[in-house]
Amino acid sequence: MMKRNRTTTYLLLAIGWVAAVTSCIRVDYDDCPPLSVQVVVKDKNYFNVNKVDLEDALPEDLPFKSYVPNLTYTMKNLKTGEVVAQKALFDVPDGIERYDIPLAADLPYGTYELTVWGGINVREEPLDADGEMLKLTPDGAEGGDPYLTRDTLVYDYQHSSYTVEMERIKGKLIVETWFLPHVAVASTNEIDHLRNFVAADFTYSGQIALRREADWSAAEDYMVWKSILPPSINDKLTVLDIDFRDAEGNVRTEILPKDVNITMNRNALTVLRYVWTWNDDSQHDGYWTVYILVNDNWEIYHGMIVD
Repeated sequence: MMKRNRTTTYLLLAIGWVAAVTSCIRVDYDDCPPLSVQVVVKDKNYFNVNKVDLEDALPEDLPFKSYVPNLTYTMKNLKTGEVVAQKALFDVPDGIERYDIPLAADLPYGTYELTVWGGINVREEPLDADGEMLKLTPDGAEGGDPYLTRDTLVYDYQHSSYTVEMERIKGKLIVETWFLPHVAVASTNEIDHLRNFVAADFTYSGQIALRREADWSAAEDYMVWKSILPPSINDKLTVLDIDFRDAEGNVRTEILPKDVNITMNRNALTVLRYVWTWNDDSQHDGYWTVYILVNDNWEIYHGMIVD
């Protein structure tokens, strides 16, 4: 009898302790925060723009579309492969500094892969069917100034807000002429050993040689030509060959400069200066001195070496 009473007492004490503990502990959980993703522009200017007088730097606080005018994106669940958000190429709205990707409020926790392309020339630079590859120079056309970001987003209770940054895919070549003989009104510029494709993970592939036409008809002492180009396949392997032509379209062999080895990098300016010097006052003979901008200095180009 005593043992039963003792057991009953212990049971009542245990029940009372549990009730006391549970009555003084309160756990409040907020609603699961929805996933939010903001797209911003990282490469608003070429990284070396402040060292190049021939290229104006854009202010850093302009609207999004001042840097990247259009976007297309795809987001998929890495575990299931399901596409949870997708939008074909569209114009970026006016006045915004960042673009918020609309996502379902009930999107389940998981790991997602987001791919965003921008600055695409829809006629000249189509993406492949699954959005994994961009042809940088279709049919030899210059195309646009494309941007890309690919990010892996882990969505859980502690991680629900992300900002992804668009990066420029191509670079820009700038050629400046000083005292170009007025007989030259145009040129055909051959640039080889350039990449032809970029994948969504920023892997470049392929190889192409491009031909670009330049107009020098202004006949001024200082003239500039610019072209947006893919990166080189290797350091100093790209060759720039400029053939100056007269008004009848004839190549003027007497004023042809030497070929120059250059390196095109993404989001970088490659700058050359061609200075013509007459050998005498009769102006029947002369020569080019070619300079390349290295960091902050103009250095004379000799073959694949600069002084």
